[in-house]
Amino acid sequence: MLGVTIDISPAATEAFLAEEGGSIAFSFAADAPRGDNPRMWVKWMHRNWMRASLTLGVPIAFIVDARTRVAWIGSPDEAEGPLVKVLDGAWNLEAAARAREEELAKGKVRERTKIYLAITEHCETNDFAGAVAAIDDGVMDDPELEREFAPQREGLSKLASAE
Repeated sequence: MLGVTIDISPAATEAFLAEEGGSIAFSFAADAPRGDNPRMWVKWMHRNWMRASLTLGVPIAFIVDARTRVAWIGSPDEAEGPLVKVLDGAWNLEAAARAREEELAKGKVRERTKIYLAITEHCETNDFAGAVAAIDDGVMDDPELEREFAPQREGLSKLASAE
Protein backbone atom coordinates (compact mmCIF):
# COMPACT_ATOMS: atom_id res chain seq x y z
CA MET A 1 0.00 0.00 0.00
CA LEU A 2 1.21 3.49 -0.85
CA GLY A 3 -0.23 6.84 0.19
CA VAL A 4 0.32 9.80 -2.11
CA THR A 5 -0.40 13.37 -1.09
CA ILE A 6 -1.57 15.60 -3.91
CA ASP A 7 -2.27 18.96 -2.33
CA ILE A 8 0.55 19.51 0.12
CA SER A 9 4.29 19.83 -0.05
CA PRO A 10 6.71 17.04 0.83
CA ALA A 11 7.65 18.97 4.00
CA ALA A 12 3.99 19.18 5.05
CA THR A 13 3.63 15.45 4.34
CA GLU A 14 6.61 14.70 6.60
CA ALA A 15 5.10 16.90 9.35
CA PHE A 16 1.75 15.09 9.04
CA LEU A 17 3.42 11.69 9.31
CA ALA A 18 5.45 12.83 12.32
CA GLU A 19 2.21 13.98 14.01
CA GLU A 20 0.65 10.57 13.43
CA GLY A 21 3.42 9.03 15.51
CA GLY A 22 3.84 5.91 13.40
CA SER A 23 0.14 4.97 13.37
CA ILE A 24 0.21 4.77 9.57
CA ALA A 25 1.63 1.41 8.57
CA PHE A 26 2.43 2.09 4.92
CA SER A 27 4.70 4.29 2.83
CA PHE A 28 3.86 7.80 1.71
CA ALA A 29 4.95 9.86 -1.26
CA ALA A 30 4.15 13.36 -2.50
CA ASP A 31 3.89 14.80 -5.96
CA ALA A 32 7.04 16.93 -6.08
CA PRO A 33 7.48 20.49 -7.33
CA ARG A 34 8.57 20.82 -10.94
CA GLY A 35 11.92 22.55 -11.49
CA ASP A 36 12.87 25.45 -9.27
CA ASN A 37 9.35 26.76 -8.78
CA PRO A 38 7.68 25.14 -5.75
CA ARG A 39 4.30 26.44 -6.95
CA MET A 40 4.45 24.36 -10.12
CA TRP A 41 3.26 21.01 -8.83
CA VAL A 42 3.49 18.07 -11.16
CA LYS A 43 0.16 16.75 -9.84
CA TRP A 44 0.64 13.49 -11.69
CA MET A 45 -1.64 11.59 -9.30
CA HIS A 46 -4.27 14.28 -9.51
CA ARG A 47 -4.29 14.28 -13.32
CA ASN A 48 -3.89 10.57 -13.98
CA TRP A 49 -5.84 9.04 -11.11
CA MET A 50 -8.13 11.58 -9.47
CA ARG A 51 -9.42 13.34 -12.59
CA ALA A 52 -9.50 10.15 -14.62
CA SER A 53 -11.68 8.50 -11.99
CA LEU A 54 -13.85 11.62 -11.59
CA THR A 55 -12.80 11.74 -7.96
CA LEU A 56 -11.96 15.18 -6.62
CA GLY A 57 -12.27 14.66 -2.88
CA VAL A 58 -9.60 13.33 -0.57
CA PRO A 59 -8.78 11.05 1.02
CA ILE A 60 -9.54 8.46 -1.62
CA ALA A 61 -8.32 4.90 -2.06
CA PHE A 62 -7.70 2.97 -5.26
CA ILE A 63 -7.36 -0.82 -5.21
CA VAL A 64 -5.46 -2.22 -8.19
CA ASP A 65 -5.85 -5.91 -8.96
CA ALA A 66 -3.16 -8.39 -9.99
CA ARG A 67 -3.78 -7.56 -13.66
CA THR A 68 -3.11 -3.86 -12.90
CA ARG A 69 -6.74 -2.82 -13.37
CA VAL A 70 -8.37 -0.37 -10.99
CA ALA A 71 -10.76 -2.68 -9.19
CA TRP A 72 -12.23 -0.30 -6.63
CA ILE A 73 -12.34 3.42 -5.80
CA GLY A 74 -13.68 4.78 -2.54
CA SER A 75 -13.06 5.97 0.97
CA PRO A 76 -10.04 4.40 2.70
CA ASP A 77 -12.39 3.62 5.60
CA GLU A 78 -14.41 1.33 3.30
CA ALA A 79 -11.50 -0.35 1.50
CA GLU A 80 -10.97 -3.42 3.68
CA GLY A 81 -13.88 -5.50 2.34
CA PRO A 82 -13.13 -4.90 -1.33
CA LEU A 83 -9.40 -5.36 -0.72
CA VAL A 84 -9.91 -8.79 0.82
CA LYS A 85 -12.10 -9.85 -2.11
CA VAL A 86 -9.62 -8.52 -4.68
CA LEU A 87 -6.75 -10.36 -2.97
CA ASP A 88 -8.82 -13.57 -2.76
CA GLY A 89 -9.80 -13.33 -6.43
CA ALA A 90 -13.46 -13.08 -5.44
CA TRP A 91 -13.98 -9.49 -6.64
CA ASN A 92 -16.46 -9.07 -9.50
CA LEU A 93 -14.85 -6.27 -11.49
CA GLU A 94 -17.68 -6.03 -14.02
CA ALA A 95 -20.33 -5.67 -11.31
CA ALA A 96 -18.19 -3.11 -9.49
CA ALA A 97 -17.75 -1.13 -12.71
CA ARG A 98 -21.52 -1.13 -13.32
CA ALA A 99 -22.17 0.00 -9.75
CA ARG A 100 -19.58 2.79 -10.08
CA GLU A 101 -21.14 3.92 -13.37
CA GLU A 102 -24.59 4.05 -11.76
CA GLU A 103 -23.16 6.02 -8.84
CA LEU A 104 -21.52 8.52 -11.20
CA ALA A 105 -24.74 9.00 -13.17
CA LYS A 106 -27.01 9.27 -10.13
CA GLY A 107 -24.78 11.86 -8.46
CA LYS A 108 -24.19 13.82 -11.70
CA VAL A 109 -20.51 13.40 -10.97
CA ARG A 110 -19.40 13.93 -14.58
CA GLU A 111 -21.33 17.19 -14.80
CA ARG A 112 -20.05 18.47 -11.46
CA THR A 113 -16.47 17.45 -12.21
CA LYS A 114 -16.53 19.22 -15.56
CA ILE A 115 -17.56 22.46 -13.85
CA TYR A 116 -15.08 22.12 -10.96
CA LEU A 117 -12.18 21.42 -13.31
CA ALA A 118 -13.07 24.41 -15.48
CA ILE A 119 -13.28 26.64 -12.40
CA THR A 120 -9.89 25.39 -11.21
CA GLU A 121 -8.27 25.93 -14.59
CA HIS A 122 -9.46 29.53 -14.76
CA CYS A 123 -8.62 30.31 -11.12
CA GLU A 124 -5.06 29.00 -11.51
CA THR A 125 -4.46 31.89 -13.93
CA ASN A 126 -6.55 34.40 -11.93
CA ASP A 127 -9.17 34.41 -14.70
CA PHE A 128 -12.13 34.80 -12.36
CA ALA A 129 -14.45 36.04 -15.12
CA GLY A 130 -13.63 32.84 -17.02
CA ALA A 131 -14.46 30.80 -13.92
CA VAL A 132 -17.85 32.54 -13.66
CA ALA A 133 -18.46 31.81 -17.35
CA ALA A 134 -17.53 28.15 -16.77
CA ILE A 135 -20.14 27.93 -14.01
CA ASP A 136 -22.73 29.62 -16.22
CA ASP A 137 -21.99 27.23 -19.09
CA GLY A 138 -22.14 24.21 -16.79
CA VAL A 139 -25.44 25.11 -15.15
CA MET A 140 -26.93 26.01 -18.54
CA ASP A 141 -26.23 22.39 -19.53
CA ASP A 142 -27.73 21.15 -16.25
CA PRO A 143 -29.91 23.72 -14.41
CA GLU A 144 -30.26 21.41 -11.38
CA LEU A 145 -26.65 22.30 -10.48
CA GLU A 146 -27.27 26.06 -10.38
CA ARG A 147 -28.09 26.14 -6.67
CA GLU A 148 -25.02 24.09 -5.80
CA PHE A 149 -22.63 26.41 -7.65
CA ALA A 150 -24.32 29.69 -6.64
CA PRO A 151 -21.95 30.42 -3.71
CA GLN A 152 -18.85 29.86 -5.85
CA ARG A 153 -20.34 31.98 -8.62
CA GLU A 154 -21.06 34.81 -6.21
CA GLY A 155 -17.56 34.78 -4.74
CA LEU A 156 -15.87 34.50 -8.12
CA SER A 157 -18.06 37.31 -9.51
CA LYS A 158 -16.77 39.59 -6.74
CA LEU A 159 -13.20 38.66 -7.59
CA ALA A 160 -13.86 39.18 -11.31
CA SER A 161 -15.31 42.65 -10.73
CA ALA A 162 -12.22 43.57 -8.70
CA GLU A 163 -9.94 42.67 -11.65
